[in-house]
Amino acid sequence: MGIIERIPTFLTVGLLVAIFVYLKRHARGARLQLWAVGWTLVFTHFLAQLLEPSNGHPSALLLAINGGCLQASAIAFLVSVSPVVEERAKRILLMLALAVPSVLYVALDRGSAQAQWPYLACLVACFGGGVVFFFRANRRPSRYQVMVALLCLGAGTWAVQSVLRGSFNERTIVMLGIGFVLSGVFCYRSHQRPSPAVITISGGFLCWGAVFPMKMLLDHFAPRIILPVELWNIPEIFVALGMILTIVEEPAFELLQRCGVRVDDP
Repeated sequence: MGIIERIPTFLTVGLLVAIFVYLKRHARGARLQLWAVGWTLVFTHFLAQLLEPSNGHPSALLLAINGGCLQASAIAFLVSVSPVVEERAKRILLMLALAVPSVLYVALDRGSAQAQWPYLACLVACFGGGVVFFFRANRRPSRYQVMVALLCLGAGTWAVQSVLRGSFNERTIVMLGIGFVLSGVFCYRSHQRPSPAVITISGGFLCWGAVFPMKMLLDHFAPRIILPVELWNIPEIFVALGMILTIVEEPAFELLQRCGVRVDDP
């Protein structure tokens, strides 16, 4: 993909970053701050792509920045819709528990590290640490929470087995996919009302997470089919629009509640 094809997405995400930075200056809250951080990381991801040469192999540093920033953005978005987002100590602990090993894994993969043990250590720390934190934060987990934990453990076990077989790159795709898919699930579960903004964000995250395995399967089974790059970037635009709509919706719902109007009425 040439540099001309990369510029529209780069400029679009840059505009989104400017919008969220502006909104963060006029509205407070850990969730909005993490959204601004997440989109800044996505912007850096596209900037690294923009700097990659059209011909030849990009440097390992650019590849690490490209993949690492995208993985870190998935963690930022995931924590932003988690139940501990407003608890500073737990929020920081969860960010570190998930971001450090997952981003390090991506950096190892982009740097073509051949030893298995660093990958295994990162996977155990990421999936194991996330599940341990999950149960410590929820003394009496619900059935839904147990299912999410089992899903993560299953994905982590499969990832470890794949690393033992010498396959490293596919596990990066799994971590990205799970990060964005769980962001969509948590976003929907964290809101009592399925407003247009919540549905847009949740659906966008689910589609964003599905993009990575779909691209992998398409490259494997139908390598001759080349879809426009803009098509793969549509879900993240919906996520951003939903987030902006949420910032507009919440004050409106609060005002209606103060006036005695039931916002959950059809």
